[in-house]
Amino acid sequence: DSTAPPRPVPPAAYAPVPMEITGEVTADDAEGASLERALRSTQSALRRLELLAESTTDVIGIVEADGTPSYLNRAGLDLLGIDADGPAGFDPRRAYTDASWEVLMTHAVPAAMRDGHWRGELDMQSACGEVIPVSQVMVCHRDADGSVEFFGSVSRDMRARRTLERHLQRKANHDDLTGLPGRTPIVEHLDAAVRAASDGARAAVVFIDLDRFKVVNDSLGHHAGDRVLCEIARRLVHAVGPDDLAGRFGGDEFVVVRPAVSGDDDALALAARIRDEITGYVEVHGGNVHLTSSIGVAVAEPGACADDVLRDAEVALYEAKAQGRDAVAVFDQRLRDRAVARLDTECDLRRAISGDQFRLRYQPIVDLVTGEVRAFEALIRWEHPTRGLLLPAEFLDVAEETGLIVDIGRWVVAEACREAGTWVRRLDAGDDRPPPSIFVNLSARELLEQDLPALVAACVRSAGLRPLQLHLEITEQALMTDLDAAGSIVQGIRDGGVRFALDDFGTGQSSLAYLRQFPIGVVKIDRSFVLNLGDPVTTAIIEGVVALAHRLGTTTIAEGIETPEQASRLRALGCAWGQGNLFSVPLPACELASLATPAARVPLPV
Repeated sequence: DSTAPPRPVPPAAYAPVPMEITGEVTADDAEGASLERALRSTQSALRRLELLAESTTDVIGIVEADGTPSYLNRAGLDLLGIDADGPAGFDPRRAYTDASWEVLMTHAVPAAMRDGHWRGELDMQSACGEVIPVSQVMVCHRDADGSVEFFGSVSRDMRARRTLERHLQRKANHDDLTGLPGRTPIVEHLDAAVRAASDGARAAVVFIDLDRFKVVNDSLGHHAGDRVLCEIARRLVHAVGPDDLAGRFGGDEFVVVRPAVSGDDDALALAARIRDEITGYVEVHGGNVHLTSSIGVAVAEPGACADDVLRDAEVALYEAKAQGRDAVAVFDQRLRDRAVARLDTECDLRRAISGDQFRLRYQPIVDLVTGEVRAFEALIRWEHPTRGLLLPAEFLDVAEETGLIVDIGRWVVAEACREAGTWVRRLDAGDDRPPPSIFVNLSARELLEQDLPALVAACVRSAGLRPLQLHLEITEQALMTDLDAAGSIVQGIRDGGVRFALDDFGTGQSSLAYLRQFPIGVVKIDRSFVLNLGDPVTTAIIEGVVALAHRLGTTTIAEGIETPEQASRLRALGCAWGQGNLFSVPLPACELASLATPAARVPLPV
């Protein structure tokens, strides 16, 4: 329509309009002087605004109502390649990409005319064609009768901010140390793969955990640990295919997502390749660290989500660790049932702690020469309301994983001391022979509790025991969890007079070193050695342990004695004490009246 008013054209920038103000003062009175001062003040303000507009790096300009550019500051002139004569004749369309020009015409200008202003992000383009993201504010100025007089805009370069945003986004989604994708992109990638799955191709997850990585950190330092993690990341990327995503899930855990596998065998083949690639030596500080890994594999079931597959792969990882590490396990219905059962056990354990459902049983430890009862080991049982009396193997692993073992262990120490105190109070006043000692197991988690020495001392004092009557059994694994912290706590308890026994002796790699480093008064020979007494090598090992303990003034106890022949062989080898069902099964405290006395004996095999 030729009669329609010209369509407003958006400005390339916004800035004050250069202007010249002239006037003549004809009055000599105060009113004339006041007007002159006002004019000078206005001219000064305009010069300051122009100075600001010309010195800023923001693009500032004005476009008249008919679309003609009337002002562009120095930053705008430089960006768009316009000479110093000004923007007259410049086509504003050239200042924007096609897409941004469309936004200006359909959204920005109508909004500015309606509301007086518009704010948004656009893409400008420089004279050399570079696309520059900007944050732009547009205003629409009207004159006294309401007609549009001009459009002004201020455009701020967003390149530095966008670069920072990309950096922060990458930092949030990628691991700083290894450069691999982190947890968020792994889950997003897996979620997309699960949703895109078909009958013949389903997403799979390989969950990797480095075996005994904590030992590397503790012995060589975190710098060495970081070096190992970076090398594992490199090997992992080399092991996977172009469509796979390899990422670091946290700590020493890595995850590989394969978008499509034909089944468990295909996923296991990927896991085997990853395991082979990871296994081997890494050079650290001029030496070599040998690495292995435990790997869990899960293939997405129909209708599963990303969290489901990750959970299943982690359950399979725990199974691989339970197999002795350096293993691969695939998730199946058996593991699902076991995981559900473990969750039920955890919930029941929490109720058991507050519901007085735990019981102690005591197994005698006897002198293999005289048959005298020297001590009792306190063994925990769980009187489950529906499953009956449960042995430790049925719940202690869950207690360890969840940290509930700390509360359970505190109860065991207190209860064992309390019941052992009743044996002391039953002694005849004139009997100066010591009553049997009590042995109580400590877990690795308990051995890191800073208040453990105070707790043990309080339990001994409250029960009326002499400290030397209590022996706390610890394993090599418990000591290895945190050698410095555990050693400090062991020494703190030992300073109070309580004794320590090293349990499962001979099953680890550092048993002899612990005898030298820690105040161990008793060594318990593991039942696996007793079971294989017929083997000449096993016999030689027991003989050596007994001789060493004798030289160190340490008592030896053989666990798991089931037959007269085992008792006789151990006695012949010089083992001092023995424990096992041959002498007595674990008994409740109420049935120990005849055994918990200084004169108690059990018959020994001839």
